[in-house]
Amino acid sequence: YPREKGVRGPGWFYEHIFLMEKELGRFLTNDEVVHHLDENTLNNHHPSNLIVLDRKHHGRLHAWAEGRSATHVINIARNVD
Repeated sequence: YPREKGVRGPGWFYEHIFLMEKELGRFLTNDEVVHHLDENTLNNHHPSNLIVLDRKHHGRLHAWAEGRSATHVINIARNVD
């Protein structure tokens, strides 16, 4: 999706970023990442599949999630502050 403003400047952005910014009513910061809870990067159909994390916590989530069931990870990730 094209975007003219924002922290990262003008250009094209992935659909999940566009949708989350619309949901939040603001642009993401440079330290924020949109994570797909079901790990399917093409599943942008519902905001409940997307969460915003800072880069540190996003990395920790992936490290922790390795080898765990998707349902368990989703339940825990939805409770991340």
